[in-house]
Formats: sequence, C-alpha cells, structure tokens
Amino acid sequence: TAGGSNGASRIAGLVCEACCCPGAAVASTRMYVMDKYDLSSDPCDRRIIRFNNMLQLLACICQLLAIFMPEFQDAAQIISCIA
Repeated sequence: TAGGSNGASRIAGLVCEACCCPGAAVASTRMYVMDKYDLSSDPCDRRIIRFNNMLQLLACICQLLAIFMPEFQDAAQIISCIA
C-alpha cells in the first residue's frame, strides 16, 4: 500500500539522518521533546549548545584547511571527537 511505503521511506529518512547528521538528529529530537512536554531551556543549555556548534564549525574549518595542509586532518578529527 502507499501508506506502508510512505512509512518505510520516513523510517529510512530518519535512519539516514541519525547516521549522517547525528547533531541535527539530536537537536531536532530535543526540540520535539521540549515542545511535547512544554519545557524551556535555561541559559546553561544554550551555552552548551553554542559551544558544541562552535566546535563543529571549527572541525569543519579544519577539514577544509586539511585539503591544502594535511596536518589539519588530525586536528579536525580530534575536535570532531570532542564535539
């Protein structure tokens, strides 16, 4: 049926998101749970999220630099592990 195939494609999309973009998957799940239970984040939550986003951006910049300077590859991997 069309409904079953749509459900299967949703599951496949969620699995792909969780494997390829775990940060985005966690962020969207966090927002969903906060909406569902009418929760709000506190300033410390937002600081942690900003810090994590900054680390991910720094890792991305290091990966781009590693294209031209291979010594940045190790830094990118270390920062990605921390993030």
